[in-house]
Amino acid sequence: MQIAHARPAAAIGHDRGVPHGSPTKAPAIVALGLRADPLLSGQTPPYSLVEPLERGDSGDLIARLDAVLEEAGHAIVVNPTWFARAARLRMEMADLILDRPRLAIHDSRLPPLAAGVLASLAAAVAPQLPSPGALVAALPPLERELLWFAWLRSVSGLHEPRPRLTQHASSYMPWTRFVVSSHPEPGVQRLPRGGARLAVPQLGAGYGLVYAPWTDDEGWVDDVLGRALGLDARMLEPSPHAPSWWGTEQVVEAVAHPVDMAALGSRLAAGLELRTCGWCEELVASVPCPFCGFSPRAQTASAR
Repeated sequence: MQIAHARPAAAIGHDRGVPHGSPTKAPAIVALGLRADPLLSGQTPPYSLVEPLERGDSGDLIARLDAVLEEAGHAIVVNPTWFARAARLRMEMADLILDRPRLAIHDSRLPPLAAGVLASLAAAVAPQLPSPGALVAALPPLERELLWFAWLRSVSGLHEPRPRLTQHASSYMPWTRFVVSSHPEPGVQRLPRGGARLAVPQLGAGYGLVYAPWTDDEGWVDDVLGRALGLDARMLEPSPHAPSWWGTEQVVEAVAHPVDMAALGSRLAAGLELRTCGWCEELVASVPCPFCGFSPRAQTASAR
């Protein structure tokens, strides 16, 4: 079991909710079951824990998380819900044993490449937000900032989003190809033929496009997807768990993501209502507190 990491997050100061002269560090992001390559030049990449945690890994995991928390102060785990359930349980166990209310877990239903992009973006935008607790609350709207796609030769093994019966049947025709996308909602469509354009939004200069191929048919990214989005694409290493998610090794994943972290941080912060946790005193924007679990609502109800 390995947790890969580059360099520590830099210490920064925040104006919103944190007294002047009290610097805080950007939290460490732990990508559970994900490849999370840096998306921006010079960014601090997440810690990446790609393989499932086995029972014998618990001691090593506790030691590594202890080192991460010692270095960064806080850690936020991006946990894809399709990953090994035992891995999340062991992460929770490690958190209990360490007994530091400084680790939070964010569950995500995004597919493999999109979930890895989420973790990388979380690490990149963290310095733009006023606290680690604010970043935890900002992760759901950050997910909605992403547009994800996949090119598939067959949808016969695809479960989410579920293809129609006719699409499932047409997977057995050798010339048929499919595109799965999150816009305007997750769904499956036949790949347009004869130069037809995909129905996608025009994103403009504030976005980048990355892709990760499990097959050598990645030309659709430049020829169809990139042209439709008006973006140039950059290739990343494929996720080892992509075939199990998409039900085939004949898949090319792609994700369009924001690249202006200052603008992204402003959008995310604008929707947050910050408060100080009554138990661990963390500056948070969600109930219960993502670090210690304290809920003022539950305390009020029990006092009645």
